[in-house]
Amino acid sequence: MYDQANYDATDPADVGSRIDPVLARSWLLVNGTHADRFEAASHSRADIVVFDIEDAVAPKDKVSARDNVVRWLGADNNDWVRVNGFGTPWWADDLAQLADTPVGGVMLAMVESVDHVTETAKRLPNVPIVAL
Repeated sequence: MYDQANYDATDPADVGSRIDPVLARSWLLVNGTHADRFEAASHSRADIVVFDIEDAVAPKDKVSARDNVVRWLGADNNDWVRVNGFGTPWWADDLAQLADTPVGGVMLAMVESVDHVTETAKRLPNVPIVAL
């Protein structure tokens, strides 16, 4: 955990701490189309930062939002990503591109079966998954 008393909001090096998702009390979801907000989110005091490329993103913007998030993760950031649901036109590509990043975890939308989680885990081994 972190000590709020020692937090300096003016210091860009004072990055928010992240904890195990089982213990997380706060999850900050950030629209993947707004790459200009990623840095501020990473410095937030949220326990987990999740870049959303699913519900917050219009279908026409899904690919560019994914590209923004993959670029962010490619710069040695390891935040979480809310991916598109299993069976959507974007799910497989979301996972394929995240497989080559240090993604901290995946929030899987529209889960209707254990198979959705199992197949996601096969494509992203050793990546924590939260099923919605």
